[in-house]
Amino acid sequence: MSDGGLFRAEHASIICRSSDDSTTMQHFSLGGIGNRMRMENMDCYEWNKKQKSWEIPEDYNKHSVRPQSRKMYGMAHDVDNNIVYVMGGEGYNRVKKYVTYNDLWRFDLISKKWTKCPLEFPFGVYAHTMNIIKNTLYVYGGCRQSGGVMTEQQSSPYMHQIHLADFSITNMNQQMTKGDFVPSGRQGHTSIAYNGQLWIFGGNDSNQLIKFDPILAKFELIQSYGDVPHGRNHHSATQLDHYMYILGGDVRNHVSACSLVHQFDFDTHTWRTIIMQKTLPKLRNFSLTAYSSSTFNDYLVVFGGYKVPENDVVSNRLEIEFNKAENHFKHQLLTNKMVSHDLLIEFS
Repeated sequence: MSDGGLFRAEHASIICRSSDDSTTMQHFSLGGIGNRMRMENMDCYEWNKKQKSWEIPEDYNKHSVRPQSRKMYGMAHDVDNNIVYVMGGEGYNRVKKYVTYNDLWRFDLISKKWTKCPLEFPFGVYAHTMNIIKNTLYVYGGCRQSGGVMTEQQSSPYMHQIHLADFSITNMNQQMTKGDFVPSGRQGHTSIAYNGQLWIFGGNDSNQLIKFDPILAKFELIQSYGDVPHGRNHHSATQLDHYMYILGGDVRNHVSACSLVHQFDFDTHTWRTIIMQKTLPKLRNFSLTAYSSSTFNDYLVVFGGYKVPENDVVSNRLEIEFNKAENHFKHQLLTNKMVSHDLLIEFS
């Protein structure tokens, strides 16, 4: 089954090396919301490079156990084991009631099989981030489920705590942190795991760059230099080598900034704005992934999202090639056209 024009937003996508051929890259899209999203179970599509279309993997429909469909969930990729973890998010349950989830699921990228984990978050959460560092799952920020009872210390629906768990236990615990700096609660941010630390950018229109050290249990507000991006939320981030890339999002009063690619150097704490040959589409709630090819060039892959400011769901898949030898982004490859579609949700 294929869908060349797969409309998707508030989803996640993963690029991994094929188990059959280590030189071949596979691109998967999971869940989210689309032009005709069926609201029962999480769907999965794989990009067919030759056909330039999205296809449901052949093995996917062999397994009936899947998480319920959702958007704005947290996703963490265990690269070494070809495993993806999905937790939380929002969606309609099987009785068509809109809910916020707190469950954790494991997806095997080789067998295409879902397994429900015994771990659960203390409450429903969405628009958070998840990362894996040394077999420990870290969850940061996000929005609590609406209507929940909050204590005086939880007067904001936005979380600022770190929650963590290793995969051998059945509950997640709040990380007790040290130091004077405590970030404000946020949602719609991004976090990258690099050298055993979390690097958190944006959220709630902020342009703060925050580092969390799991060993010291300490947050640090990073002073950065160069072309620091505008504050934003619902953008996307990815990492290649010693660089983090930021693109898109809701950038209040700076709509043109949505189309800019920003590169952060972890070694020098310096930002630079990447000059592109063509203007990129203005997007939010899309997925951004990256990979290095056998030609030693790097690629950023943009998929789906909402157009800014129209808020239409789109089906674009865009590859941006970075020529390492010349140290600049050489060109962009549109692998299928930018198409907009009014949002249409179906029940079945």
